[in-house]
Amino acid sequence: MTRGGRYARVAAGFAAFGIVVGGVTACSPDEEPEPTESSTSAEPTETATETPSPTASETETPTLTPEEQNIEAAKLTVVEYYAALGRVGAASYATWQEELAHFWGPDLQAPLTSYYEQMAATGERTEGDVALSSFQVTLPANPEDFPMADAVVCVDSSAVTSFEANGEQSERPSTRFPTQVRLQKQSDVFWTIEEIEPQPDQTC
Repeated sequence: MTRGGRYARVAAGFAAFGIVVGGVTACSPDEEPEPTESSTSAEPTETATETPSPTASETETPTLTPEEQNIEAAKLTVVEYYAALGRVGAASYATWQEELAHFWGPDLQAPLTSYYEQMAATGERTEGDVALSSFQVTLPANPEDFPMADAVVCVDSSAVTSFEANGEQSERPSTRFPTQVRLQKQSDVFWTIEEIEPQPDQTC
């Protein structure tokens, strides 16, 4: 997705300061100290402390293969989609169009638009977020530039509570089950969900 990328920047700065303070000893004015010859002539000694060059410990960022990049991008799309579902449910489904529609492929646009229009009209809402685990992603054989990805993810919605429009809590079906998701790569940073099929009769 357009927000599929993740970047982190870390900057650190350190400064060290050393201050040397010299003391002055004064003589009493009543005493005239006898002059003494001091023929101590010391040439300044140069101390060349050579700071060793820092050892180059290169921390190489692991380079992902194109296949691994596609798998990670597909996972991220699913994670972001379920996060958007949580926000939409908390807003009584009023924000479904701006939050969800760009995730859907052509075949999902009509049925899911109808579904979320109905949900927004009911006034129902949800609280809490689902937990996703046990990601399994495979890339079927297809054109290299725009591959598909098939994902199976365990969806746990036990932390989600549903409420009717009147504020009463509503019952929820099975809360932990696998869901199959098929995704289509549209560009390096944009994937769409082409199919999504919860399997509430199974456990994970």
